[in-house]
Amino acid sequence: GLPFFRPGKFGEPGPVEGILDHFLGCQAGIGIIPATAQVGLGFRVEAGDLARVEGYLERLGEISQQALKEMRLLVYELRPLVLRREGLAGALQQRLDAVEKRAGVEARLLVEGEGELPASIEEALYRIAQEALNNALKHAGANSVTVYVRNRDGYIELEVIDDGAGFDPSAAGEDGGLGLTSMRERAEKVGGMLDITSVLREGTRVKICVKHES
Repeated sequence: GLPFFRPGKFGEPGPVEGILDHFLGCQAGIGIIPATAQVGLGFRVEAGDLARVEGYLERLGEISQQALKEMRLLVYELRPLVLRREGLAGALQQRLDAVEKRAGVEARLLVEGEGELPASIEEALYRIAQEALNNALKHAGANSVTVYVRNRDGYIELEVIDDGAGFDPSAAGEDGGLGLTSMRERAEKVGGMLDITSVLREGTRVKICVKHES
């Protein structure tokens, strides 16, 4: 079994974190490209074209910000080892700090109870949380997300709540969109009960409960 938090190494940068920090260090530079380019191009275009150029530059800024989000998500898709280093709660906190908070999303992690979890359950919960957070960031445009981890009475419960655009779970489930199929499969493998509720323009809640004997 693995504890929720692993003391001693929380927050220590590893090779992947170093690459991520280096890449994200370019964010400020990318962010000022549109403004800088606008000043330069303003002297070379006809007055009638300036609005169109400004539109292109605004779109460039949006694309650069989306690329940063995708880079953050890509790095964290490849990081199951963080579970062994930090435990479930530690890994989730690192994810929220490095992805959601840097993207301007208000993110909170609330943990209730203590104890160790089998590695299979810990990884399944982390991956389900990861998928739910990815959806909130990439598709729902959420401004805030809250992750709850509750360990009590022989059950571990994970809940991810966002205030994003929401969706129709039944319609999305027909083609396995938004990673819903993979979340259900992961829950089934560890004997968990997965519940997904969502309301258009109000947000989404993903909740899984798993019995364990640790």
